Amino acid sequence: MNANDLIMIADRLSEDLTSPGVLEEFLGAARPVEDDRELLSVVAAVIRLRTIADHVLVRAAAAVDRVGLPARKRVRTVANLLIEMGMVPASAHRTARLAGALESVPQVARGMRDGAVPAELGDAVVRGLAHVTARVELSDDE
Repeated sequence: MNANDLIMIADRLSEDLTSPGVLEEFLGAARPVEDDRELLSVVAAVIRLRTIADHVLVRAAAAVDRVGLPARKRVRTVANLLIEMGMVPASAHRTARLAGALESVPQVARGMRDGAVPAELGDAVVRGLAHVTARVELSDDE
């Protein structure tokens, strides 16, 4: 899959999920109690899509860093590059932190890839591990 494939998927999702149609009609006409299960299913599916998209973004940010793209674009960090591309600063810094830690915390990467661990939770794990590591020297045996 390449950038053009991702653009086509994003365009198709944007069109299918936001244009008038079955999903839009359902969301506009959802009924209390009767549609609760279906509404929860829709929300869960969108959360999973977002988590998977965040994982792809983190992997792409790691590649951007690995190949030195920020320096060639005359920005200091991956986070700054993401901000220049339109990301909100908090999200850009979270993405850059996760990109830098992806290899060292494979459980978080796997959970994000599968759609089970949102970026915010993954970032909390990464920041927590960094905090503990800064305070106490840990070995693999511990």
